[in-house]
Amino acid sequence: MRFLMVSTASREIPPPDVAAGMGQATLAWIDAYAGKIEQAWAFAGGLGAGGIVNVESLEELDEILSSWPAQPWADYHLYPLIDVRESMERYVKAQEALAAAPSSSAQSS
Repeated sequence: MRFLMVSTASREIPPPDVAAGMGQATLAWIDAYAGKIEQAWAFAGGLGAGGIVNVESLEELDEILSSWPAQPWADYHLYPLIDVRESMERYVKAQEALAAAPSSSAQSS
């Protein structure tokens, strides 16, 4: 299962003694999960980051996110990802079925 994670800094900032090591701790975290974090990036000139995480279960996702050093000071959103072609094929089939169905106004006559 692949998820897009997009995070922004919350209003609360980490204490100075924690903030000082946050960059190195985050790089170590990315390295520790290199097989699971497919991409990691930061917003240019801003306080925010994101990436794509590929996991086998929601429990594995929770493990990765719970160990993220910035997690207590970040607001983040997760979006499940699927293949766009498969999604569009399902959409087309659903629209075709809808178009082929008798209209509700014809049934009420």
